[in-house]
Amino acid sequence: MREAPSDDAKDGVEHLVDGFPIDEADDGRSLGGETLYDEGLYDKALEAAADALADGYVDERAFDQAEVLVAMVAGLKDSAQRELDAYSFVYSNVEVRAVAPGTIEWVYTVVGEIDPAVATVELDRLAAALQEDCDSIQIPIMTMAGITDEPAVRHTYLNPDGTEIWSHTC
Repeated sequence: MREAPSDDAKDGVEHLVDGFPIDEADDGRSLGGETLYDEGLYDKALEAAADALADGYVDERAFDQAEVLVAMVAGLKDSAQRELDAYSFVYSNVEVRAVAPGTIEWVYTVVGEIDPAVATVELDRLAAALQEDCDSIQIPIMTMAGITDEPAVRHTYLNPDGTEIWSHTC
């Protein structure tokens, strides 16, 4: 049975959120000097992480990683919908999923059939940018939120029939 968060635990969560190394920038928030490509994504992820921490405290501030992961993914659902709305000419669906023990998976289904051999060349170029984003932003946020057992982010691209075009895990 979970205990209600103590005042000390609540203070820790506020410190976590307030103490996170955020720099205000004219065009949004940045982390470590890098402006995020979607300031809403950062805010949603951090809010979900703080909520998960606040709700997940038990004896000695232990919490269930699965609950934190699910809460973070729930906080990213709006970002997935915004991405689908912005790129509806490319994607027929954008989903974000929690995959145990610590993976956030973004699944993009393209509108039209794409030859994986052709797409792989272009998507492999994207891998370095995805890895940089994971290393500098996403994995640190996940770890700070308490996802410490195999934190990862996977990007998977699917054809309309569900066959995989390409996937990258960082």
